[in-house]
Amino acid sequence: MSTSADVVILQNYFTPYRHKLFEAMGGELGRMTVVHSRRPDQDGRKWREEPSVNYTTLRAPSISIGPLVFFAMPWCVLRNARRKIVVLHDDNPANLSMIGWAALLRLFGARTMLWSEHIPSSDRGLKARYQRGCSWLLERLVYLVVAFSSMTETYVRGLAPRCRVERMLQSVPRPATAPSPRSGRIRRFGFIGSMQPRKNLDVLLAAFAAIEDAELHVAGVPPREADPRIKWWGYVDGGAREDFFASIDMLVLPSLKEPWGLVVNEALDRGALAMVSTECGSRDMVEAIDSGLMFAPTRDGIEAALRRWSTHDIGALGDKAARVARDYSTSAAAKRFLDIIADVRR
Repeated sequence: MSTSADVVILQNYFTPYRHKLFEAMGGELGRMTVVHSRRPDQDGRKWREEPSVNYTTLRAPSISIGPLVFFAMPWCVLRNARRKIVVLHDDNPANLSMIGWAALLRLFGARTMLWSEHIPSSDRGLKARYQRGCSWLLERLVYLVVAFSSMTETYVRGLAPRCRVERMLQSVPRPATAPSPRSGRIRRFGFIGSMQPRKNLDVLLAAFAAIEDAELHVAGVPPREADPRIKWWGYVDGGAREDFFASIDMLVLPSLKEPWGLVVNEALDRGALAMVSTECGSRDMVEAIDSGLMFAPTRDGIEAALRRWSTHDIGALGDKAARVARDYSTSAAAKRFLDIIADVRR
């Protein structure tokens, strides 16, 4: 496959979710290149990079200076730029380079798009101002913005009201086998994430302490001494990750700020339900199942949601949850992105 692809997508690093999306897209496009500016381990990720079959992968030379990443655009992307559609990435560490390359690509005649997952924030600190400033410039250097949630669309329109925005779907690979239908009262709740303060785990633990006759399964963080009803899984991957989702009835995503939360897709694809805070992009997905699956990310809000859903039967929403999960499949996401690209080509 030639590296002088018609479609070029810039990314920060490999992820297994995007890899499956790109394989599906590349199989239809025939000529697509994905350029990574760094490796997953440089961002603390444990993902193993998989070889691409339907698209070409390139690693852009890059250097890190503090929290910033500066990368060099591979020459094959700049060559014959007028024949290319280039999808830039609103990626905070690399955005100073991204702005420069966006301007150059536009000068060379490439049709540029912007991949955005940022969401609105009331933060007025230096980092937030830097992010909004970079987004503002990038949104003015592209033909359209691809927004991965309604919250991202709000963020983009708040900075560039006249910017053209196309909504995209978040997706994850489906499990190898279809989940069996579940029934019975919801009593096994789950959290999978990290110790970052925005994940709001401590508030979830405090809220759960007031709930009777329930379990909480926690994965992705070091185990602690705590309530015996809390099951600590530690880091999970592969089969252990599948076992975690099989052990819960409902995932809880209590984040104070979450661009999406792909664990919600994973849970729904595996037959569990999911509820999320109002500050998560994945509220688009759960609201399509039941608006009551959203809650305020406070102790009272989380406790009320746990109490409410611990009286419900998981089977009552099972069929609807499965239908919504299919709407967010990798094939549906690939079709949506390809439709956007086709529109830009015209």
